[in-house]
Amino acid sequence: MAWIFASLTGALIGGQLDPQKFGLDLAFPVTFAALLVPGLKGKPVIGTALAAVVMTFALEWIKPGNELTIIVTGLLAPLVGLYLNRRMGHE
Repeated sequence: MAWIFASLTGALIGGQLDPQKFGLDLAFPVTFAALLVPGLKGKPVIGTALAAVVMTFALEWIKPGNELTIIVTGLLAPLVGLYLNRRMGHE
């Protein structure tokens, strides 16, 4: 229920807040990084994360602000993870 209420609150008043004024433009990516780092255990997982970073930077370098970057990276990075898992004998 907390997630639903927080999402509703964000939808209702999120557009009225200036993210830079409150430092939210940096806080959100740092929060996601803090959630990600403890899960980076094992070569396949680290390789998948690095592949996602490389794909993201490459796609944004090719076409900045590309709305497909997250979709393409979200589809291709897990395939890299599957490949690395099978190649290294992890299941």
